[in-house]
Amino acid sequence: MPIQNFSILWECVLMPLTKILMPKTGAEMEEGRIMVWRKSDGEQVRKGEVLLEIETDKAIMDVESPASGILLKRLHAQGQTVPATALIAVLGDGSEDAGQIDEFIQSEVATSLPQTQAVSASARNLPSPATPQVTGRIKASPLARRLAGEKGIDLASIEGTGPEGRIEKEDVLRAIEAQAAAP
Repeated sequence: MPIQNFSILWECVLMPLTKILMPKTGAEMEEGRIMVWRKSDGEQVRKGEVLLEIETDKAIMDVESPASGILLKRLHAQGQTVPATALIAVLGDGSEDAGQIDEFIQSEVATSLPQTQAVSASARNLPSPATPQVTGRIKASPLARRLAGEKGIDLASIEGTGPEGRIEKEDVLRAIEAQAAAP
């Protein structure tokens, strides 16, 4: 009986590390872009508080913390595109040492889905923004898509300057200017 009480006490004292994943908001979502981190490493976070803002192919949204604790480590920088369901940060109670955090991250990466690993591996071989990869889907921010639609600009005719050749608002504005300047 005393062993069980000690076990309960031990579980209350130690908070397990909590993984923060890139959310998968729909069946078609393959990746999200980290727009801005609202919390820094080492900062206290409450459950439900906004950790970061992401952009998907359809919307810009907030990602809330699934638990209270301390944001121990952010794994991706602002502006970086991350596969859906990939580990993006780690939350804990602050008593963990760097070795424990790194070990947790390595174990999560090793046990992640093969699809996520394949996407990560292919991301290393992506062409530069100057030579965007041509696939069935054109990478463009939601704002760029809307603006191009309103102005009647074909996204396929625009060269994106964003990460991985993604078409941004500024690219569409340049195309609109070029179209207006043409006779």
